[in-house]
Amino acid sequence: MILLKSFYVDATKGVDLINIGHEVRQAIREAKMEAGQVLILVPHPGAAVVAMETDAKVTEIKKGLEPFLQNHLIRCFLSRSLMLPVDKGRMSIEPWQEVFLIDYETSGKRREFRVQLFWEQKEAGEPEF
Repeated sequence: MILLKSFYVDATKGVDLINIGHEVRQAIREAKMEAGQVLILVPHPGAAVVAMETDAKVTEIKKGLEPFLQNHLIRCFLSRSLMLPVDKGRMSIEPWQEVFLIDYETSGKRREFRVQLFWEQKEAGEPEF
């Protein structure tokens, strides 16, 4: 099966690191998905999706990204999508990691991101491996 959900976050006119893990987990719960894959993507340029440590120094990350903003090299380093396996209803990332949207476009507009889930529906009586 495939499920696609769209979510929106508000961005500022600076570089934003927005924790979107809650929304991703919400989509997985709503689908009652036990195992499969989740694709998180930003459909328009100007933002990226990453899995990173939750205790990362946000101000240091923002400062480190600034030199790449002027010449648009940031688009070479950060991806607009992230695919993660799902096992036992949970994203397969480390407990200290979370999914973040990095908005580096300075327009301050509302940002869309999509969560697409892929999994197989088990038939009744089908053995588990």
